[in-house]
Amino acid sequence: MDITNALRTRGIGVGKKLIGDAQSGDVRAGKTFSNADGNDKVGTLAVRATSAQTVTPGTTNIVKQAGIYDGDITILGDADLIAANIKNGVNIFGVTGTAPIPSGTAVAADVLTGKTFSNGSGTNIAGTMPNRGAVTITPGTTNQTIASGYHNGSGVVQGDPDLIASNIRSGVNIFGVVGTVIEGKRSASGNFTSTHSSTNTVSGLSFQPSVVLMSRLDYWNVPFYVMYDFSSHIRGIFYHGSQLFQGTWNVTRTATSFTLTAQGNIFDVGSVYNWIAFE
Repeated sequence: MDITNALRTRGIGVGKKLIGDAQSGDVRAGKTFSNADGNDKVGTLAVRATSAQTVTPGTTNIVKQAGIYDGDITILGDADLIAANIKNGVNIFGVTGTAPIPSGTAVAADVLTGKTFSNGSGTNIAGTMPNRGAVTITPGTTNQTIASGYHNGSGVVQGDPDLIASNIRSGVNIFGVVGTVIEGKRSASGNFTSTHSSTNTVSGLSFQPSVVLMSRLDYWNVPFYVMYDFSSHIRGIFYHGSQLFQGTWNVTRTATSFTLTAQGNIFDVGSVYNWIAFE
């Protein structure tokens, strides 16, 4: 009889030889096991999770503690983790960015309202510069402020063709133009070719005349003068230095003209008469 059977007949069990190198830290906590050192060893390996786990990457490392995880661990991905979405030259999880780096010194006040821009401090910044469009300025007696903002180049400071020296009182400087007008009554002068032997009209004056003078040389080159003063109603014809024909002719006027009317054929049709009128 071999010794194994002899031991068994006496109620002494004989099992397999204990082997194994597992230690308590290799076995789930609370579970027993045997190894080459003996039976009834108790595991101490911690159970960290009993279901599936999800990990979202961030700016710092995420440490998963040693232990048992009874489910899959998923490290999330992101479809936006591409070069075009990452700042140029920056490497995120092995992806090197190619997105332009915003730069510049413009601020909101430098950009038209309704438009957006980027600078060294940020992106999609709204401009605040007002759009003035075309501004027209009419000069006056006081300074006028041109509001700040964008002007489209079509605005003007109006000019006036009447801003000339002959329209400004003598010695007065208006926008750099020094006047030459001597204050007093206005006058006008000219000539006309007689179209009627007794009535002729001069029109187009810029004032109502108060004194009218007319002259011409007669056939013998002797001066012939006519004068009429509307304020005193003095009138006369002077020929060879003598007053003639008082009462044989008359002068009437409107706001812009005067008409000479004579009794008899005083005017030579076709002859040129010089005249001057005073306000």
